[in-house]
Amino acid sequence: MSERRPCGVVWLSLLTLLTSWLAIGCSHLSRRAEKEGQPVSALPAPSTPAPRPAKPGTTSLPEKPFSSYRDTTLLFGKYVLAHDDEGYASVFYKPYSDSAWVEIPQVYGRSVELDTANVDRQGEPELLLTIEYKRSGNPDYGIIRTLHILRTGPIVDSLLAMRVGCANYHHSWEDGELNNFEQTQQVTAGYGVLRIGPVRTTCERNHSTAPCECDAQDLREAGGAPFARPGHYYWQHDRLALVRAR
Repeated sequence: MSERRPCGVVWLSLLTLLTSWLAIGCSHLSRRAEKEGQPVSALPAPSTPAPRPAKPGTTSLPEKPFSSYRDTTLLFGKYVLAHDDEGYASVFYKPYSDSAWVEIPQVYGRSVELDTANVDRQGEPELLLTIEYKRSGNPDYGIIRTLHILRTGPIVDSLLAMRVGCANYHHSWEDGELNNFEQTQQVTAGYGVLRIGPVRTTCERNHSTAPCECDAQDLREAGGAPFARPGHYYWQHDRLALVRAR
């Protein structure tokens, strides 16, 4: 005849077995956590996608104030050369990196060239702005080229304006009258120095008594800046000083 165990003894055995299972499970979790290098209580952080790398440095121009221009060109990371539908040029710049585009008022005409040089040896390089005024006509036309050296800070400060070229052409096919006149002056700008070459003149005439000189009306229309004295100059006390004449 089998001996029946008391009910309390059976429950005690079951409780002991359940406690053993729990202890084994916790021990297994603890060893797994130690192996992975994190505490048991730590929860894995939700994974986040890696940030997408930015596109290589490209500069895009805002729609305004350039929406009315047929083309725009960003130069030296700071200036925008824009042409309207008739081909006339405008130049814009930013006084600060986060400011709006500002138009430079000295610009006029269709042929505009931009360059930079730190001629005063202070701060940012100055803007070298060469503007060509052209008078078109038949049988004659004229050209005046002017170089502006501008400091483009919060305001546009004109350091120098000089004529670098002029031309006057007249050619009448009916009577063979010909008068070609041209003057040019080469200017080289560097760090704190300005080299100005001599004025070179060419004049060709045939059955013509027209003078070999720049047209006075063209000069007035282009601002009237004169040719500079040839020589080597450097910046001193915010002014150009002649070092050696040529």
